[in-house]
Parts: sequence; C-alpha cells; structure tokens
Amino acid sequence: MNYKTPPEIAKSAVAAAISKASLPLLQMTLLGFLAGVYIAMGGYFMIVVTQDAAAFAGIGISKLLGGIVFSLGLFLVVAAGAELFTGNCLMPIGLLAGKISWSGMLRNLSVVYAANFAGALFFALLIFKSGVLSKNCADYALSIAAAFPDDSARPPLQLVRRPRRLAHLRRARHVRQIHRAADAHNGLRRHGL
Repeated sequence: MNYKTPPEIAKSAVAAAISKASLPLLQMTLLGFLAGVYIAMGGYFMIVVTQDAAAFAGIGISKLLGGIVFSLGLFLVVAAGAELFTGNCLMPIGLLAGKISWSGMLRNLSVVYAANFAGALFFALLIFKSGVLSKNCADYALSIAAAFPDDSARPPLQLVRRPRRLAHLRRARHVRQIHRAADAHNGLRRHGL
C-alpha cells in the first residue's frame, strides 16, 4: 500500500484547506447544494429501506441495511467532489498553519452549511411534491423526527449532543484517512468505496 506519513497527511489537509478557502462563491454554493442533495438522498433511501425491514429481518439487520444505503450519499459526495460541511471542518488545520485566513475559512463554512441545508431541503421538497413518498414511509419519517413527543421523555441535553459530536469526529477521522492515502483510488478502496 502506498500511504502518506503523518507530516504528508498534514500537508495534504493544508492543501485541501487552501483549495476550499479559495473556491469561487458560485462553485462553492453549487458544490455545497449538491452535497446537501446527496446526503438527503442517502437519508431518504435509509428511511425507505428501514421503514419495515425490522419486522422482517430484525432491528439489527434493519439498522445495518440503513447504514449501508445511507453511505450511498457519502459516496456520492466523495465521488462528485461536493462540499460537505462536516468534511470542511478540517479547515482549521490550514488556519493553524497560517495558510488561510479566518475570513476565508468562515466564508467557506457558512456558505457550505447554508448550501447543504438548501440542497437537503430541495430534495425533501422534490420527494414530497413528486408523490413517491408512501404513507408508511412518511409516518416512519415523522416517528423518527418526533421520537421524543414531550419534554418529560426527552433525555438530558448533554446526552443528545454527545452522539452527534462523536458522529462528527468519526466523519472527520474518515476524511483524515482519505487524506492519508497517497492517491484517491487507494483512499476510496480502503474505505470500501
């Protein structure tokens, strides 16, 4: 295998931060919008697959299948070179190296975050207006969104935030590992993509 050393990984992350900070606004917005669409697509596929899989295969298999089909959205983001906010959270490495400015980093993060949201909202609207959303699927999606109907059943806020933070750290670790590969083919192959 042809992998980079830790200093080479850091240089790769700095180069990516420089590239992301210098993207033109229109390109950054379009790539962020596409990433939002792709992630929403993965989320929709996960809901479609898991809505009744637990009744037939069990909860564990249902969650496994949901994770597999959700990763389609992440694959599309990587393959298309789209701008996903969680991947751009490694930009402070370029800031710490003195290669990008605060304004360039904050511009990228805010534009990409808003574009990701707009893309996901667009895909949700597209699915809703197209009529392909079955009643069972819609009910299942709403049950996920309303998992805690009243405040008494809601867990403490720190317990809700912790898994989200861990998910962001896991995504950042995967992005770091892709940077670790000496070429894109090895990085994608190593992650099963």
